[in-house]
Amino acid sequence: MIEELWTPAYRQALTQMSGVELKDCAMVIGFRRYNLGHCHRPHTDEPSKALTHLLFFNEQWPMDWGGCLRILLDEKPESVFQDIAPLGQFSAVIVRSDNSWHMVTPVASTALQCRLALRITFFHNLDAGA
Repeated sequence: MIEELWTPAYRQALTQMSGVELKDCAMVIGFRRYNLGHCHRPHTDEPSKALTHLLFFNEQWPMDWGGCLRILLDEKPESVFQDIAPLGQFSAVIVRSDNSWHMVTPVASTALQCRLALRITFFHNLDAGA
């Protein structure tokens, strides 16, 4: 799978889907494990990011376990546009903007497993044009 992420075809597919040119972007791949209580508060990504692709790996994940990627309408955690459970059949792409608010809801103490995700982040090449 990692080899596929490094291919030009993967970048081209994300570019076509998002409208964000990724050809000259640096790519960073990281595995994320969220334990009980772990969360990310509402935020937008830093300006150096162009796009983030999240792949989820949990085979089961009841919504009452929390740990959802929450797409927000604004900076308020209750301004929910959509919650995305970290299930293997889902993935999400976040195109960075000043209003691309999102968060990860706290993983509940009742969760029977950790939340697992692969984060592929594309950063603008700051040296381009230099």
